[in-house]
Amino acid sequence: MPLGGGEARRDTMMIDEYQERRKPVVMTEDKEIKVKIPLDYHIKLHTVKVVSGVPISDTVKLALESYFEEINQGGA
Repeated sequence: MPLGGGEARRDTMMIDEYQERRKPVVMTEDKEIKVKIPLDYHIKLHTVKVVSGVPISDTVKLALESYFEEINQGGA
C-alpha cells in the first residue's frame, strides 16, 4: 500500500499474496516471495550486501532461521 499525503508510516512487512501459487516439491525447496519492508531495512540489507558480499536473500534467510530458532527455544 503506497504512502500518500498524510498517511502514517507503516512499519509492518506486507507479503504479496498474488504470487504464482504452486505446491513445493520438498519442504527444503526455496520459495520466492515478494515483501514490502521499510526503506531503512532495505538500506541496512543493501549495506550488508555491499560490505560482506552476501546476497540480501541469504542474509534474510539467516535472520529468519535465527528468529525461528529463538522463538522455538522460548516455547520449549
